[in-house]
Amino acid sequence: GAMPTLIAIVGSSFPLLFLFLQKAHTDLWLTCLSMILIIVGGMASIYTLSILGRSFSVLPSARGLVLMGPYRFIRHPLYLADQISTFGIMFQFAQPWSLLIAIASFAPQLLRMHYEEELLKATYPSYRDYMRTTSRLIPGLY
Repeated sequence: GAMPTLIAIVGSSFPLLFLFLQKAHTDLWLTCLSMILIIVGGMASIYTLSILGRSFSVLPSARGLVLMGPYRFIRHPLYLADQISTFGIMFQFAQPWSLLIAIASFAPQLLRMHYEEELLKATYPSYRDYMRTTSRLIPGLY
């Protein structure tokens, strides 16, 4: 539908708003933290994409049900990895606006997860069982 597609585009593009902010002049430790978060998020994204393979899509679609790799523990590891990178990028730009962008960028991702889960439940009946045994983003919490 149009709304899931719009949410997918907004969710994917939201961090581009950082480009409208001034770069921050940060301490060495904050720069290191930023780089660590970006690297961890980026590597987690690459790993997750390698597990997804041809099942990956920016727009909502059911190209296959992947239950291995990080998907054994959480249902949306790619969104978690992207959010980790987004918070790393946030530290490189002027506050508090970059914090607001980082937090606000999570809202469309939550909607993407909802639309994705609805599509996967409709396409793969076993997805409901999978949902009962895994957390959405953080094992044991959410």
